[in-house]
Amino acid sequence: MVTLIFFYSNGIILHIGGRYNYEELLNMEKEITNTQLIQKLKENKYCWGLFKIEDKNILFERYYNSDALSKKAYIRSGLIVNDTTFRITKSVRSDGIEEKEIEEIYHFKQFSPKPDSTNNFIK
Repeated sequence: MVTLIFFYSNGIILHIGGRYNYEELLNMEKEITNTQLIQKLKENKYCWGLFKIEDKNILFERYYNSDALSKKAYIRSGLIVNDTTFRITKSVRSDGIEEKEIEEIYHFKQFSPKPDSTNNFIK
């Protein structure tokens, strides 16, 4: 299964959500240029976050479901394996209350054109 996150050169991430299989991902790539979908994403603060890369380390912060009723900001961190893969090994809730070791592998795929990263939540 695939989770779709856009990483922008200005340090912003856009999380589209969901877990897609390969066919669904191809359809989502076509759908991501849909003006209505983009507007809906721009209005949802839970879709946006920040990332930072230092040497071979990567971290990003965004909202995740913490229970059925709320979302909390978490910082996930790990290592860049190569130019197409990074591995996330740690998740920390931004208030420091919860920390855990995790194992997530992400694969980079260049995508163009990306939706505009302008939003009302990150200045």
